[in-house]
Amino acid sequence: MKLRTSRRAFTLIELLVVIAIITILIGLLLSAVQKVREAAARAKCQNNLKQMALAMHNYHDTHQHLPRFQILTYNVATGNDLRLHENWAIAIMPYIEQEALHRAGKGKNWLGTETFSIVSQVVPQFVCPSSPGPSTMIYGSGATSLVTDLRFNPARKAGVLHYTMPMNYYDAFMGDEWNVDRGYGNGVGVEGFDLPLLAITDGTSQTILLGESAGAPFTYYKRRQLTPDNPAIDHWSIEAGYPSGPWASTSFGGTWATVGFDPDYIEVDNGIVSEKFIVLGGTPCVHNCTNSDHSPHSFHPGGVNYAMADGSVRLIRDGIDHNTFRRLVWKADGEVITTDY
Repeated sequence: MKLRTSRRAFTLIELLVVIAIITILIGLLLSAVQKVREAAARAKCQNNLKQMALAMHNYHDTHQHLPRFQILTYNVATGNDLRLHENWAIAIMPYIEQEALHRAGKGKNWLGTETFSIVSQVVPQFVCPSSPGPSTMIYGSGATSLVTDLRFNPARKAGVLHYTMPMNYYDAFMGDEWNVDRGYGNGVGVEGFDLPLLAITDGTSQTILLGESAGAPFTYYKRRQLTPDNPAIDHWSIEAGYPSGPWASTSFGGTWATVGFDPDYIEVDNGIVSEKFIVLGGTPCVHNCTNSDHSPHSFHPGGVNYAMADGSVRLIRDGIDHNTFRRLVWKADGEVITTDY
């Protein structure tokens, strides 16, 4: 006769232990998946910068100078409308396989009604996949007439831009925050003249050409999105975002500084409430402070991606010394960089 052997069931404690182990394993797996996704997004973001840097070099080979940060002229017909004929992002489009879009808007007002259908297109190279926001935003119709019409057109959409070209850099901790002689026009983004690579006398491998300014169409403060009711929200965008978010109007910005926008320090100017440039906590805020006004800002852990003027791309850490960063932005200051970044 065979004896029956009884099978012991799991106790409640054993079951809870198994569930806890499975939960931990799932958490570890999700964390690993998120890290892989971020690594892929970071690589894509760096590839975007690489393509744009090479495009600028190709532009330089054709025109013997880098694209200007912006080319603005007055509309003779109206006498006061500021028309954007081109900016650096538009200028390099033929060199990043976007020649059709460039040709469609050539000679037109990129900020005007005649280019509505053009600027609504999303240019993949201009979007960093790590940025949590959408790839399009509401584009204010005020851009068609900056002086007389500040109304917005919610029906108009525009593709965003998550990268920026530095026009200048003010180092408040060096005592030259508003010093025009030292602060203005020291970056590679110029307006009134053409800049050849030979003018970057500090060396193209040690001068920033492009950097991330992700987050558009929303405004971020140290990677924290500001709510629409926050008085520090940029009032120029209906989506509580970014006045220069679209790739067609990247002209307004590119001024970097060791001072950031403090949402708790506001001012009122002609009835418009806005945040104020202010030193944050008495310490330098080099980058990842805010994405407002095209300041350097990313969603990559530990730093911001930059393309150097020689075409190389690297992640510059958040803890970089402000004086070292200033030297990386300034193209012809004659100072030697001796520390790691």
